[in-house]
Amino acid sequence: MLSFDEKGRTPVKQFEGRKWVDFHTPNGKNFVYKVPDKQKVKGLLDYFAAKDIHSGRVYHAWYDWKNAFIVRDFFERLLREIPDKTIYVILDCWSAHKAAVIKSFVDFSGRLKLVFLPTKASWMNDVERYFGEVERGILRNSNFASVGELIDALSAHPNLGTII
Repeated sequence: MLSFDEKGRTPVKQFEGRKWVDFHTPNGKNFVYKVPDKQKVKGLLDYFAAKDIHSGRVYHAWYDWKNAFIVRDFFERLLREIPDKTIYVILDCWSAHKAAVIKSFVDFSGRLKLVFLPTKASWMNDVERYFGEVERGILRNSNFASVGELIDALSAHPNLGTII
């Protein structure tokens, strides 16, 4: 049983985190961490992940874009990574998840079963908590120079799991 979703269009830029005030600065003034409102985005990344709700293992991949064909590609990778088992995938009701290409792929695979969450209930999807952990542990207070540097940081995350 896998919980699946995409963290779409993640920009590679300087991310703001918590603001810290230092009352012990040499000039006696408070220092507040500031991030510019408008900044150049160094690249974009779509991050796909499927979390096994029993073991906590995460399968993930990165793409430049997201649509129904990319979702199908991710599901193909899952089927190769987890052979000879029926895979139940919990996912939201995004239109690409219900596209004809996905329905035909699911019918053709025979091992993939989709379980859709109710509309506006994405909070029920366990992988959303994992994306929150990525947000807090990697993106917050970051300033990556490129998409590759962000991918390297994601790959080094201790709870990341298996790249497919």
